[in-house]
Amino acid sequence: MKTDVADEASAQGAVAAAFVDVGGLQGPVGCAGIMHGEKVIGKGARMRSKVRTPISINLVGMSTCSGCGGRMSKGAPNAEGERASS
Repeated sequence: MKTDVADEASAQGAVAAAFVDVGGLQGPVGCAGIMHGEKVIGKGARMRSKVRTPISINLVGMSTCSGCGGRMSKGAPNAEGERASS
C-alpha cells in the first residue's frame, strides 16, 4: 500500500487498511533511505533545501507512525500472546 508517512491521515489510513487486510500490525519499521550526499558548507552548499524531505519522511514520519501505536495495540495478540505497544 502506498503511504506518505509524513502525512498523518495517510499513515492512519495505512494502519486501518492493515487491520482490514491482515488483521493488524505489530509495530512500525522506519527504513526510508533517501538521503543523498551533498556539499554542506562553502560555495554551492545546498544542505537546507535537500534535507527537508528526508527529515520529513524519517523523523516526522516515524513520529506519525509511532502515534498510530494506540491503534496497533488494540489488535489481536500473535501466537506468542504479544501485541504491539504504543
